Amino acid sequence: MRFHPINRRNFLITSGILLGRSLFSFCLPGLALGINKPTKFSRKKVAIIVDDLGYSLKKGREFSEIPANLTFSILPGLPHSKDIAKEAAIKNREVILHQPMEPHDPSFDPGPGAIYKRYTHEQIYEILLRNLLSIPHATGINNHMGSKFTESKESMVAALYPVKENRTFFIDSRTSPNSVAFYVAKRLNISAAYCNVFLDEVKEKDAIIKKLKFLKRYALKYGKGIGIAHPYHVTIQAIREFLPEFSVAGIKIAPASQLL
Repeated sequence: MRFHPINRRNFLITSGILLGRSLFSFCLPGLALGINKPTKFSRKKVAIIVDDLGYSLKKGREFSEIPANLTFSILPGLPHSKDIAKEAAIKNREVILHQPMEPHDPSFDPGPGAIYKRYTHEQIYEILLRNLLSIPHATGINNHMGSKFTESKESMVAALYPVKENRTFFIDSRTSPNSVAFYVAKRLNISAAYCNVFLDEVKEKDAIIKKLKFLKRYALKYGKGIGIAHPYHVTIQAIREFLPEFSVAGIKIAPASQLL
């Protein structure tokens, strides 16, 4: 993947133009679901994105041992971010940047490399591009936290501009029901999708299995679905146990990029 250095003048001009191009005429949720409708001959797919990687090399390795094409979403600036990305790539797992964004609750710290609404568009651009470059083999991004940031059209244009410029993709984690991130990405002609279910909000195997069953039903209905998981031991157990059910249903576990 080739990244281009920032041209501040061109960035400011172009982002202003993009922001003015009908960003208020977003797709309705029903229409967004329509793009997920499978063709007659397409195979059904799900993507399972493992968020919050970078703290523990051991956890990264445990997920890479699961016999499925999981997507590794890695936080920037953590002790094992680079190593997990490199090892995941060796295992042929897709790697994306888990970009920290501003939450509504100021007591929650998004972590190193976070972007905030108060930042200028140039600052947002530079931080996101630097984070993207810091994760080896990253082919896309999704947001970490960001319930406040993803509700802002102007901020999301600045954040998504380097994604558009470098032909990567974006997954809206949907940490806010009022997120406009997916719709802004589509208006900017960026390959994008959004999370359909968080798999392990409740850290119990039965609860995670129940969410995996939902993801299976969603994929059977719409042809594809995206679930987000986290680096918990119980999540590893649940995914391993449930994999045969995806197979029996004719559902392929695919990298997130294949569901865009």
